[in-house]
Amino acid sequence: MSSYNNFLNTRRKKFKNLTNLYKDKKDVRKYWSQVGIHQLPQEEALKLKNKLIYENSWQTIIEALIESGNLHDGERILDAGCGWGRVILGLKKYLPNSHLVGLDITEKLLDKAQMLITEETGDAKSVEFIVSDIDSLPFGSGSFDKVISNRVLQYVPDPLKTISELKKVAKKNGRVIVGIPNKLNPFYTFKYHTKLYSPFEVKNWFKQLGFSDIKIKIIRFLPFAHHFKLGSKIMILEKIGQRTPLLKWIGAVILISGKV
Repeated sequence: MSSYNNFLNTRRKKFKNLTNLYKDKKDVRKYWSQVGIHQLPQEEALKLKNKLIYENSWQTIIEALIESGNLHDGERILDAGCGWGRVILGLKKYLPNSHLVGLDITEKLLDKAQMLITEETGDAKSVEFIVSDIDSLPFGSGSFDKVISNRVLQYVPDPLKTISELKKVAKKNGRVIVGIPNKLNPFYTFKYHTKLYSPFEVKNWFKQLGFSDIKIKIIRFLPFAHHFKLGSKIMILEKIGQRTPLLKWIGAVILISGKV
């Protein structure tokens, strides 16, 4: 998969030169337009379902999102900043009867997400995709039972403003679920390409915005473990990390949810 390897190499080089990527959304859009997964040929992108999508770290993320957000089949759910559809595919797999809406600022990434969903479900209309800025959502108040935004807030200039917009489109007593890289994780502290935040900062955002029943779960204790072919052992190590008192605060991804 030479094209895939070239994509990864280009992405790594771009990351090193974009430490302030979160300051301007034009840079974010430009970055993903240049090195996004959409640049892979169709047949190689489809193979990612086995290489990058349906693997153990992906399963950890999807199951944690469903648990943290108390997601149920049949609900209307927004994935804000869905990119090329990795989370959307998982939600469709676990919650097949839900009305899923994927939104992203980069149209070409949504094209790839649409292709992957169509290939997986056989139905091009099984998920609705919309091109839009996450800070100006094209929905009325209370449009969704649950609102998810995974690994997006590190790319926005004002996370508090973004979460406020997510809250606006969630129904009363619905939930907003956010995933964001953890500043306390040693791998990310020294290598990540945008500004990072701690679990305590993220929880404070939710408090400021008036959410109730705020819950924090930290996952992915070996963020690069899939490179070492650990297979199902990743899931065992993940459970150990989540249950160890001090270790549980340094997982790679913070998941936080709050009731509207």
